[in-house]
Amino acid sequence: MKYKKKSQIAVHNLVKLSLMLMVIVVIFAIIYVVVRPSLGEIKDKDDEKEPDTKNIFDDISNLFGGCNEGKKRCAGDYIQKCVDSKWITEDKCPKSCDKERVQCE
Repeated sequence: MKYKKKSQIAVHNLVKLSLMLMVIVVIFAIIYVVVRPSLGEIKDKDDEKEPDTKNIFDDISNLFGGCNEGKKRCAGDYIQKCVDSKWITEDKCPKSCDKERVQCE
């Protein structure tokens, strides 16, 4: 009987540990998705790469529906502009939207 209780406790502990690890992995995945766009690079006129100066807090505020007034972004083939803390579609690009320059190609 003692062995059965010990094995049940061991299984219970393994299940708890597995669930905690899954939660940690999900948290890191969410952080990665939010932070990754801010870690990109842009090309300079001299074709040198510089760190992207985009504000990480812009990405976080976008998750909750906010945006910085007047800022533009590409959303698929559309150019959107922030008006009254909301993204408004401004233009549809015939081919695609260049995310670095935020203009139609």
